[in-house]
Amino acid sequence: MLAALIRNVVGKCGVKCLPEFREIKPKDGEHVLEVPSYAQTDGYSCGATAALSLVRAFRPESSLRFVYRTVAPEPYVGVGYDRVVKTLRKYHLKVKVVADLNWYSMRSSLDRGRPLIVGTGKDTFRGDGNHWSTVYGYGTSPNRVLLGNQGGLISHHRWVEWGSFKRYWWGPVGFALICWE
Repeated sequence: MLAALIRNVVGKCGVKCLPEFREIKPKDGEHVLEVPSYAQTDGYSCGATAALSLVRAFRPESSLRFVYRTVAPEPYVGVGYDRVVKTLRKYHLKVKVVADLNWYSMRSSLDRGRPLIVGTGKDTFRGDGNHWSTVYGYGTSPNRVLLGNQGGLISHHRWVEWGSFKRYWWGPVGFALICWE
């Protein structure tokens, strides 16, 4: 109830996303990129929030407001990947759209300092789809990925085991936007 009240107040103030308040400290077997994590405050800004995370990873001085306006998600609809790609490229970032990503190519991308945007379940990961998330870390033993924009007011990231991630990956499985300078 408190979380809903805070989201309502934040939304009425025009705040579209909240920054992560907890630092991620990688443990043995984990590889985590320095990508800021944000949580959206409404039901349709996940594409803009994911784009903001990656723009700010490479261009930390970038304006939240300008990134959001460039992506321009439609209320209660959201945005397709094309506007997310266009926004990332507007900030002079390279983006590769892939449809065949797997565990090994995802790890390779992250090892090269290239975070990703993928489609997952809605807000709580196990939702009904149509949600954009960032991937900016992985762990082994067990294999897992670190997802950003996963809801929550204090912590917006979530470690998800690879098998579960694959079951809730949409757009289709293997589809991702890989981003770098």
